[in-house]
Amino acid sequence: MIQHADIKWLFERNVFDDGNPERMTKLVRSNGMPCAEVAFECVDGNEQELRPAKPLMFRDDEPVMVYGSMNLMKWLLRKQKWPQLAWYNFPRMRCQSYYAHWGSHLLQRQYAFLPLAEIERRKDWVFQTFGRNACVFIRPDDNAKSFGGGVVRYDQFDEWYKLANFYNPGPDCLAVVSMPETIHAEWRFVIGQRRVGTGSQYRRDGKEEVLAGFASEAAEFAESVTSANDFDPHPMYAMDIASTDDGYRLIEIGSVCCASLYSCDLTKVVAAILEIARLLPTND
Repeated sequence: MIQHADIKWLFERNVFDDGNPERMTKLVRSNGMPCAEVAFECVDGNEQELRPAKPLMFRDDEPVMVYGSMNLMKWLLRKQKWPQLAWYNFPRMRCQSYYAHWGSHLLQRQYAFLPLAEIERRKDWVFQTFGRNACVFIRPDDNAKSFGGGVVRYDQFDEWYKLANFYNPGPDCLAVVSMPETIHAEWRFVIGQRRVGTGSQYRRDGKEEVLAGFASEAAEFAESVTSANDFDPHPMYAMDIASTDDGYRLIEIGSVCCASLYSCDLTKVVAAILEIARLLPTND
């Protein structure tokens, strides 16, 4: 098993403006664990190709926990660095993956998967089938944010489609199309060992409203999702839950390594990571 003293931590600078990476850095250092910070820079001005501004201090085979941007996770994936603790298995975080296991709990109960180019070609059919008040909800299937998801109005579709293709996700980039739903409040939970470790409200009535703590019923619903079957995407991950007219529903899951933690209890986050790491086998 991995000992606490063996764990290294890597935080990316200038990603979140909530101060959480800095708070976590202090927590980690107060526990006597090695900690480093990294900034990324574009290669020859190409925003799609990044590299660390300075060499990283940890070996590839060391147990390193990372926290930063989606671009950092993509870079780690390409370099195959620190998979033991850097939990960034994007295929398991695709909608098609967890929808197949937790479909009955989803916010998007009426949905379809379509290639991005097909959404444009079949725009009228998409809005006729999934439209509500001339709007549909579209998001990427992948968890790597290939394009920006959200509610799209019929009369603004062309503008949205142009923006969705800004980073060239490709015509075959798979997307989820669904009927828009009314959401009253949203919480982000940190899940470890199928249990809620901590959580934070981050939106209410469509507006950002970050509050420490969470509705106990929302946490109970989150745990009912994790225990519904044997699907367990990561040792630790983020799960977003919504309060709707029809009760609580699952919005999405994502890598805790690159998710905003809002007002989650960071002491509990760090403690949960250490506990989970202790149960993992070493690479020896």
